[in-house]
Amino acid sequence: MKTHAIHVPGFLALLLGALAGQAQVIPPGVPEPGLVLWGTVVNARSPSVPPPIQDVRWTIRAGDVSLELSASSIPPTQVRTINGRHYYVARIPFDSRHFGAAITLADPATVGRPSFAILGSPPTYVCRPIINGLPATVSAVNGQPDSLADYSATGFNATVRGRVVRVDLTIQPPAESYADWAARFWGAGHANDPHAQSDADADGDGMSNQAEFEAGTDPTDRASALRILSLTFEPGANALGVVIDWSSVDGRSYQIESAPAVGGGGRFWAASSPACTASRRPRSPTLCR
Repeated sequence: MKTHAIHVPGFLALLLGALAGQAQVIPPGVPEPGLVLWGTVVNARSPSVPPPIQDVRWTIRAGDVSLELSASSIPPTQVRTINGRHYYVARIPFDSRHFGAAITLADPATVGRPSFAILGSPPTYVCRPIINGLPATVSAVNGQPDSLADYSATGFNATVRGRVVRVDLTIQPPAESYADWAARFWGAGHANDPHAQSDADADGDGMSNQAEFEAGTDPTDRASALRILSLTFEPGANALGVVIDWSSVDGRSYQIESAPAVGGGGRFWAASSPACTASRRPRSPTLCR
């Protein structure tokens, strides 16, 4: 029996040995058109005042698989302010991993690109929004009013690929403390500023800073104060009515109380009817009877 030997350079022998011992690398799945969510983010307390947004996240779950989208994810969640309104855009990535019976690709998470696999029998994708670390509420889906903790996408599969859905959100910003409020007007050192103390009247409009904080007015603007502008008496069928015109502030509600006699004790005061409550309507005249 004959034997044959082949002599190769040392570096080539090392290279061939490394290749022979290397495990097969399975490429990641092929990216597919994803599910795009977009919409507005509105302050539930004051819809016309854009809320401050530091962070927008979406947590998407499908069975035992979850994915979080944020400003640092791939792809990132984006926030844009257009004409004073906040909008977000979030794209949920999908990929194909099975081609016929012979080819199966790896989860893209192996290369730092997490996504959901396109399946023949799709699960329900539960999408939960989190704004500034707090849960947001889904207020509308494609223009249809709703009030949900999350948005559920169904029917997203190999046949129905790529979808854009408008999901509008509302958030309840935490109540602002006096210290945070004062810092917006007098800076971080407001604790040592006599103009910023709660019992001071920084702008000389007759309202203390504490009163301006509660009313939502500007403590540095003399023209910004909660005050009655006019009283107009209007005869009614059974009693004399009064039209009260006051300077209101966006995002605040007001309740008028009345008593049958001037100087009446506390038990004589009664809250007005709903018609006497004005909200978010500057200089709003309200008819009280």
